[in-house]
Amino acid sequence: MHVRWDDPDDQEGNAFHITREHGDRGITVEDVEHVIATGERLGTETGYDFYVGRVPGHELPLLVKAYGVDEIYPVRAHWITDVRWRKYRDRP
Repeated sequence: MHVRWDDPDDQEGNAFHITREHGDRGITVEDVEHVIATGERLGTETGYDFYVGRVPGHELPLLVKAYGVDEIYPVRAHWITDVRWRKYRDRP
């Protein structure tokens, strides 16, 4: 599995969106890759997969919305509560 990132300076790209446009969230490329590699893959929704997991040094779980199988393309990432994680996990 390979995680695909656009150029970090491309304002239309995923790296810019996740790490700089929403930089106040404090999410790094490494955080996203860690969750995709080690987290829980939850059901799909309109072609997207959700990955949820814990990142060392952070209290809250990280939710990553991505698409792809062999090459994963993350499009969104944000911290969620444990309650919200259970809701994602329990949905049909």
